[in-house]
Amino acid sequence: MPPKRKPLSAALVPSEELVAATVVSAPVTPVTSPKRATTKARTVQQTVYLPPAVHDQLRKIAFDERVKMHDILIEGLNLAFARRGLPRTDELA
Repeated sequence: MPPKRKPLSAALVPSEELVAATVVSAPVTPVTSPKRATTKARTVQQTVYLPPAVHDQLRKIAFDERVKMHDILIEGLNLAFARRGLPRTDELA
């Protein structure tokens, strides 16, 4: 005859020895990329509303050139700034 099974609740309650052995006093710090944290701290989010056809065209260019859509938008801002004699985005940061 097989041994009698313990209830699931008994398995979920850790023993005192296990709890004492696994307590760690190290502080919990979130795992974030240093580059992302500093970049996000230095930037302001701006939303752009695009017609679907414009979005699709931008997305296709980004895919074909294997770059992010953001990079193409920054390129456009740099062209607009240059036309007006203003510094590029990387010169302002």
